[in-house]
Amino acid sequence: MMNISDNPFFTLEVSTRDNRTQITEAADQKAFLNDSVPLNEARTALIIPSKRLGSEVRWFPGIEDKRVREISGFFRRLNAGQPPGRLDTSGLRSLALLNFAVYMFGFRKFGSVQDMTKSILAICRCFDTLNSEGICAVINNDRLIAGFPMIDELELERELNNYRNDILRVIDGRASRLSPDEYLLFMNELAKNYADENGSCYVSQFLNDLLSSCELNILPSLEGKKSKILKTVSRIKFYGPDRFFVELSDGLKEWHKLADPLLTAAKAAGLEDGNIHAQGWEIFGAIRECSITLHNEKHKTLDALKVMQTARVNLYDVSERISETVENDVAELQKLEQIQRQAEEEYNSWAKSLYYETEFGLIFKDKLIISVDGVSWKGRVTPRDEVLGVSWGGITQYLNGHYAGTDYKIAIQTPYETVRLTPNEKKFSEITQHLWQALIDPIVSRILKQLQDGMVLSFGSIKIKDDGVYLKKSGWFSFDTKFFTWGAPLTVGSENGSFYVKAGEYSASSSYIEDMNTHILNAILTQFLRNYKRGHMRLSSMLREA
Repeated sequence: MMNISDNPFFTLEVSTRDNRTQITEAADQKAFLNDSVPLNEARTALIIPSKRLGSEVRWFPGIEDKRVREISGFFRRLNAGQPPGRLDTSGLRSLALLNFAVYMFGFRKFGSVQDMTKSILAICRCFDTLNSEGICAVINNDRLIAGFPMIDELELERELNNYRNDILRVIDGRASRLSPDEYLLFMNELAKNYADENGSCYVSQFLNDLLSSCELNILPSLEGKKSKILKTVSRIKFYGPDRFFVELSDGLKEWHKLADPLLTAAKAAGLEDGNIHAQGWEIFGAIRECSITLHNEKHKTLDALKVMQTARVNLYDVSERISETVENDVAELQKLEQIQRQAEEEYNSWAKSLYYETEFGLIFKDKLIISVDGVSWKGRVTPRDEVLGVSWGGITQYLNGHYAGTDYKIAIQTPYETVRLTPNEKKFSEITQHLWQALIDPIVSRILKQLQDGMVLSFGSIKIKDDGVYLKKSGWFSFDTKFFTWGAPLTVGSENGSFYVKAGEYSASSSYIEDMNTHILNAILTQFLRNYKRGHMRLSSMLREA
C-alpha cells in the first residue's frame, strides 16, 4: 500500500472518523459507477478492526476532513496526469507528513541521485521522529468517534514496523533501477549522511536499515570482485607481479569503491561491517601469503613490497588489525628490500670488478674470461665452484750471471682439462688477481668441507687432515713421517718458490707453480695458525667463521 490509490480511505473517500454505516454507504454509492470488487475489499479493510490499522497508519489520522480532501485531490490530479496545483504542507506533522512524503516519492522525477537521496532522507527523518504514544492517541481518538475498538501501543509499533519495511522496499526498488554508477553514488550519499548525522536522535536507524538493504544488493558484485582478486593474487604468486600487478591494483580499487559506503557507515557507528570485514581479511590474507612467498621462496622482496603497498592503499580502512598488520609488513619489507638492494649493489660492484677478459695467440686467438659465471677458456665455461685448482708463479732466468727475464706460468684445473697459460708480466698480474678474487671462496670452502668429512688432502709433500699435518724428517734418505696436531709448534713460510710447513726437524712443502692450490693452502694455514690461540682445534672450524 505504497501508492495512495491503494489506500481504502482514498478509494472510498471516507474519513478516519466515519463509522461502519458511513463506510458501507460510501462503498455502495461508488459501486453504481465503478468495479465493486476493489470497493468491497476497501470496505472490508476498514470495517474489520483487525485489518483497519494498516490503512490508518498509512493515512492522515487526526487531520481535519477539509485538509484531507485537499491532499486527496492533489494526488488524484497527479494520478490523472493533471497539474496538481500547489498544496500547503506546512501544517502536516508526524505520521501525516511521513505519509505525504512517501506517497510523493512515487510521483517525483528526480534530476539527480542527490535529489533522490534528499527525498529519502526526508522520509527517514519523518519516520525516525514518530512518537508511537502520540500517534496511538490520535488514532484512538478517531476510532472513538467512529465507533471502533481502541488499539494499544504494542499493536501500533508492530504495524509501524511493517510500514517501515514497506518503505524500505519501495526505496530499494526505486534505487535498483539506477545504473551501477548511479547506485554506487546513491550508496555513498546515504553513507555520507549517515556518518554526518550519526549520534543525533533521528535518521541513523532507518538509514542503517536502508544501507543494510543496499549491502545485500551489492554483495554479489563484491563477491565477484573478491574472486577475481584472489585469482589474480594466485597468478602473481606463481608468475610474479609483472604481468598481473595492474590487474590486482584495478581489482582492489573496484572492490574498495563498492565497499567504501559500507565502510563509511560502519566507521560512523564505531563498528566493523561483517561482510566487508570478512571479505577484506580473505583478500588481505591471500595478498600477505603471496607477499611472503615472493620474498621467502622467489627472493623478490621488491615485488613483495609492491604487492603489500597496494594492499595498504586499498584495504587500510577495512579493519584496524589489517591496517596495523600491513603497516608492520610494509615497514619490514622496506628494511629487507633496502638490505637486499645494498647487497645487490655490492654484488654488482664486485661482479664488475671481477670481470676480466684477455686473449692468447698471435693469429688464432684463444679467449680467457673470468667472471661471476666462472672461468671461460676457448668458449667453454667452468662455473666458479667447479674449478678444482689453480697455480701460478714466475721462474727467473739468468744468462752468464745476468738477469735474462722471468717466465710466468698459470694453470687452471677443471673437471675437463688443465688450462696452462704463459702470459707476459702485465697479464700475469691481472689474471692472478682476478683468479684469486673469483676462486678463493669456493676452493677454500671445498677444501674445508673435505677435511670436515675426514679426507686427507695432499699439496705437494704436505698432507693435511682436519686436526693436523703429516711432516717428514729432514734428510735425503729419511722415511720418518710424523703427524703433528695444529697445537704443535708449527711454522709456515715461503722459500725457493714453495710454501713450507715445519716443526723442528720435520717439514713438508708445496710448489706454487707445479702444485695446485698452494697459494690457497698458504692463506688457509697462515690465517688458521694466527688465530689458533682462540681455541680452534680443526681447520673446518673456519667454515663457521666464513
